[in-house]
Amino acid sequence: MSGLEGRFLSLIKNLEEEKRLADKRAKQLYDLADRENRPCFLVSNTVTRSNVTGDGTYYPIPFDNERFDRGANFASDTFTASVTGQYYFTAAIRIDDLSSGTFEDLFIQLITSNESYRSGFASGLASAVYAGAIKSLCISTLADMDVNDTAFIRIYVKGGGKTVDVRGEAVTMETFFSGALIC
Repeated sequence: MSGLEGRFLSLIKNLEEEKRLADKRAKQLYDLADRENRPCFLVSNTVTRSNVTGDGTYYPIPFDNERFDRGANFASDTFTASVTGQYYFTAAIRIDDLSSGTFEDLFIQLITSNESYRSGFASGLASAVYAGAIKSLCISTLADMDVNDTAFIRIYVKGGGKTVDVRGEAVTMETFFSGALIC
């Protein structure tokens, strides 16, 4: 092999290595841009809603404070998926004024287009568990969603009068709902 051929082969190897590094950098930039465009939101309730349930009615939780909403997918207390994938959702609802009745059932629900998720207490356990305690209902799940599927939060309290309040707080988030596309 002549000196010219050797330099030519060395140049080709260098170009191949530069192309490999450029492809790696391009993938890293694409992944970063993709991550920055993934839908996610965090909303909260800053106003206490009084006497909304307790008598066996479902109450959809209103969220009046948007901390962030990447993709502008949260409106009218409902998240609408703009991308098909798996979303992680979490919510906490602070409730007050349970003491005026003997509550049989107490649930938080995450309702999506594909599934309903529920967390809470049934069969008379609600009164025993929540007597004199700070009352927050929490839920989290990984949900499969398609484009235009929706998700919202509601609570259900049964066994007393319509005396249960959903607590809102402007300084600390006691009632909130968040979600993000994770894969």
